[in-house]
Amino acid sequence: MQKTISSAKMLQVINNAQQQVTDCMYEGHPAGSAYFRITALILSDLLTYFYSYENSYKAQHSLKHVASIVAQHITYYDEQHMFNAVFANIKNINILDYTYLNN
Repeated sequence: MQKTISSAKMLQVINNAQQQVTDCMYEGHPAGSAYFRITALILSDLLTYFYSYENSYKAQHSLKHVASIVAQHITYYDEQHMFNAVFANIKNINILDYTYLNN
């Protein structure tokens, strides 16, 4: 398993997260609005991490740290697809390595 990802891969992860927000429509239904909230928080935290001063000049980023940023917002197994979509360009990454999921 790779331990770091390049800035180019990091931008792909951010683009995937942005696509998740775009694809998720805000709804009045609690489950739908919760998905929207989760996708928005994931994107916000990834952008905050990537564009912070200490990280903006890095060529490599810790995969463990980046995955943990995303995994902290995923609680249930039925939300696991959001993690997988964000890391679609990264091979051999499993959310269960970074968090515990509930039924």
